[in-house]
Amino acid sequence: PSALTWGLRALGRHPAQDWVADAMIAADYESREQGLLDGSGAGMAKFVNDEYGGDSGGPSIHAVNNGSVSYDDVRSIAGTTPILIGGHNWGGPSQGHWVGVRRYDPDQGLILANPGGTGPVYGQQVLDRQAFNARGPWSMVVLQADGAVPIPVPPVPVPVDPKDVRIAELEAQ
Repeated sequence: PSALTWGLRALGRHPAQDWVADAMIAADYESREQGLLDGSGAGMAKFVNDEYGGDSGGPSIHAVNNGSVSYDDVRSIAGTTPILIGGHNWGGPSQGHWVGVRRYDPDQGLILANPGGTGPVYGQQVLDRQAFNARGPWSMVVLQADGAVPIPVPPVPVPVDPKDVRIAELEAQ
């Protein structure tokens, strides 16, 4: 539920991570012992559509899943909306892990929002094509919001030449 919580927050909703986990367990989409029960992401998408698809007090969020995606499938929409991807063998055979995808960088690969932190097994923050292929097969859930306002990117400060400041002060006098 950590990757899903990230995706919902990226679209203007602010659920508590514990609430998402408890609600997904109560709906039989997840268990504390096994994690997400359907590796295709279908249950996660249904949960999002049920909980956030209507008039629920904030941006309406819709989810679609694809149970089998390639690196190029993910890359083609990365950065346009929050994407959640699940590597079915991320931690070894049949040891899946879900992460958010922030964007694609041509020099690095998929830039992740990874709840695994920086640990040695689940902690990657970037996936290139080779790392992606080593952890597959992959599933994807795409989140889209109606009426969500994206978080503005802060402007890059322009360096100011001290001479220009002094000239502006003299002209103002």
